[in-house]
Amino acid sequence: MITEGNYLLVWPQARALLDEVWYVEVDEHTRLERLIARHMAYGRSRAEAEGRAFGSDQRNAELIAASRAGADLIVRSDER
Repeated sequence: MITEGNYLLVWPQARALLDEVWYVEVDEHTRLERLIARHMAYGRSRAEAEGRAFGSDQRNAELIAASRAGADLIVRSDER
């Protein structure tokens, strides 16, 4: 079985159930562009989208990034 999720390495109980975890890392600029675009696609204004992306979403991204050392493989994407 294959699953995906941002918090799989944050939650020890989830990590313990998985044979292998890959962490996909995208450069920060691309991550933010995609996130803002996704918020706007759901009807938020650019200002609202940026507010979320640089606010609570950023805090979550930092939490998730701090867990990357627990991954079996780190895949880096240089897309821009």
